Parts: sequence; C-alpha cells; structure tokens
Amino acid sequence: MKLGTYDYSTGEAHDACGVLLGCFANHHEARQAMMTARLPVQFWRREEVSRIPLLQQLNNWVIKQNERRLPKWKFRFTPALAILIQPRVTRVHALLFQCVALQTEMLSVKCFIEPSSLHDQSYWQIKFNLFADEQASTWTFNPPSARRGQRCPVSGYLDLRQSIVDVLHPSRFTQLTPDRMLSPHCLCCGKALTDPASVARWIGP
Repeated sequence: MKLGTYDYSTGEAHDACGVLLGCFANHHEARQAMMTARLPVQFWRREEVSRIPLLQQLNNWVIKQNERRLPKWKFRFTPALAILIQPRVTRVHALLFQCVALQTEMLSVKCFIEPSSLHDQSYWQIKFNLFADEQASTWTFNPPSARRGQRCPVSGYLDLRQSIVDVLHPSRFTQLTPDRMLSPHCLCCGKALTDPASVARWIGP
C-alpha cells in the first residue's frame, strides 16, 4: 500500500490521502512521518451493516422514475456529522449507493458543494459505497478513500468510520424530521424545498 509522496526539491511530504505532513530534511524522516500517519489495514476492510428499508424504497422509486436524475440526499446526524447518499444505477450489484461522510464543526451544505471551503477547517471525510448483492440480508460498507484537514489526527478517521457504521441503522431512518435534513431538498428529485409542509415531509408537491 502506498505510504505517501515526498518532494525532494521542497522537502514536503504528503500522506497516502494527500495531507501535507510537513517539510523534512531527507526521505528517511519523511517516510517515518508517513508510517506514523498510515491508517491500519482494518480501516479499509468491508463491513456488513443492517439493511435500511426506507433508503431501499427510495432507491427503487427514483431509479424507476429517472435513471439520469438521481438526487444526493444529505442527512445530518449530529451538529458536526453529515452523510451524503446518492443512489446509483448498477449492473454489478442489486443495489448501490455512493456516499460521502463529513465531520467538521463548521458543517454546512457548502462543504459538500464546494470542497475548497474546507481548506482552512479541521475536518475528516470518508468516501464509501453501500451495496448489496442479490438476496443479501445485509448491506456492505466499503470505504475506498479518505481525507482530513491539516493538523487533524489520524485517529479521527477511525472515530468517523465507527460513527458512520453506528448511524447506518434502520432506527435512524424511521422518522425523518426537518432537523435531520442538512439542506431542504426533495428526496425524490433533489429540487430545493421552500414550502414548510414539503420540508416537513421531505417531498415536494
């Protein structure tokens, strides 16, 4: 597995996720810093999670309506944690969602729309897929990539991964109240919602 990169001309070293680790006098010191910043193998392993009936129903409905217009649902689970979930058409699995989890104190929808807005923030971000094969009773959580802000400890990745697994549970999706919505957009088509009744039910007229 790649440890990171080292620029001999500037002395800058980055970890495998592209985070700047600092400037080092030689490649040996840079490699030591990369080793320290390396995520454990367990972080990248797939994990089984419970099937979430509401998300599966929404997935089936939106794909049936229009395969080319698939909304990006943004759920807020805590003041500092939100997950973007987008259903995808798949020929490999029975079901597929592409997701981004973000943990930051300055959480807003802009963090997902304009990633550059995270530049000066402390944050941890994990991209992951949720998928299920035919007749599977559970879904599979698979994280292919992760990013963090400068000077953010690697341990934050492990905490965020565990938080993701904890919130991906059917009980978290039984009552979708407006405060769970990071931004008021329709679950079915992704268009912005302004009417209070529509915001309350997460679906436009």
